[in-house]
Amino acid sequence: MATYDLEEQEQLASLKAWWERWGNLTSWLVAAAAIASIAWQGWNYYSNSQAQMASQVYMVLEKAASDSVSALERHDEAKAREFAKRVRDAQGELLGKYSGTSYASLGALLAARVAMQAGETDNARAQLVWVADKGSSDELRQIGRMHLAHLLIESKQFDEARKQLEPIPDGPYAVRFLDLKGDVAALQNKPADARSAYRAALDKLAAEQKSEDSLQKNRPSAFGDMLRIKLDALGEGA
Repeated sequence: MATYDLEEQEQLASLKAWWERWGNLTSWLVAAAAIASIAWQGWNYYSNSQAQMASQVYMVLEKAASDSVSALERHDEAKAREFAKRVRDAQGELLGKYSGTSYASLGALLAARVAMQAGETDNARAQLVWVADKGSSDELRQIGRMHLAHLLIESKQFDEARKQLEPIPDGPYAVRFLDLKGDVAALQNKPADARSAYRAALDKLAAEQKSEDSLQKNRPSAFGDMLRIKLDALGEGA
């Protein structure tokens, strides 16, 4: 499992705040909260030095991502493209020099978000495929799979999305994976499969609310309400 130093924890917290403002409520926010919960552990000298150097590149990427959002708010598309390019360049450096650090994976997730906001779906998909396949920890790979599935659903590539959702992981991501699995089934006109996935997600959510794990206990109750709405929309006789 990947380990993180104190400086890296601060970057994770910053990434969480960015996603809380700009992320998808049922996809990016869930992952951001989960990322922020990763425990701090020590690094050996080599890993620490690599993380320190990678953190400097990541800070450039993070600043460019924030500037890109600000430019979009001002409807300054030229500046937004300029900052998006800086994000791509910084992420290219992370992948080229520091691919073994968690910063490369975190950078890819953030770069994917910026690319999606810019309408660069292919670039976003490439970043998420990399995280899903080569992320620095199993947890980050699961996050990559989840967001890749979400992107594929939005692109109406339902069969490909379903592949990313199997197997359903254990832990805090299971509910969101099951929710997305239900979405795919519903969109493919498979209401029985959709109901089964949504009900499984609700069961997992109920178990989480009894858990001592603060991350799982604090999942917004609105998520359960959303799952119930989806079940009601399907109807028992569908």
